[in-house]
Amino acid sequence: MLSIPKYAELVRRCEMAALDKTKVLIAGSDLFEVTRLESLLSGRDYSVIASVNTGKEAVTGAQWLRPDLVLMELEADGEADSILAAEEIGMTITTPVIFFGDRKQSDALMRDNRIAAFGFFARSADEETVLNLADHVRSLSSEPGEACEWEVEFTAG
Repeated sequence: MLSIPKYAELVRRCEMAALDKTKVLIAGSDLFEVTRLESLLSGRDYSVIASVNTGKEAVTGAQWLRPDLVLMELEADGEADSILAAEEIGMTITTPVIFFGDRKQSDALMRDNRIAAFGFFARSADEETVLNLADHVRSLSSEPGEACEWEVEFTAG
């Protein structure tokens, strides 16, 4: 769990993010994939304001930092941590969550009706797939941070 001083630093980083960029929080334990996603989104119309390891940290980070979008790793071992975290994020701050993980996990996610998934892309999906899905979810809201009704879209990528 991240400490309060660490979150205070993340809040400052979030506040310094360009206002015209979509603020993204990434939650995942796969350091390679998280770093790849950070690199892919940086320099685009996105500002990665924080990266965390667990669903619990994602909930806390989302509540403190109010990102416009959360990218969250879906656990391979069947743990519901990320799904429960997405459910809580959706109920408390209505930030869309896009999951990433193994391709076979998209079927399980589609069958889980506890949450409205905002999208899924396979781990190591190509740049175009990730950006197209993120752009689509972002386009559903006219302003970053504005709550709206979300569609479900799954990308095998």
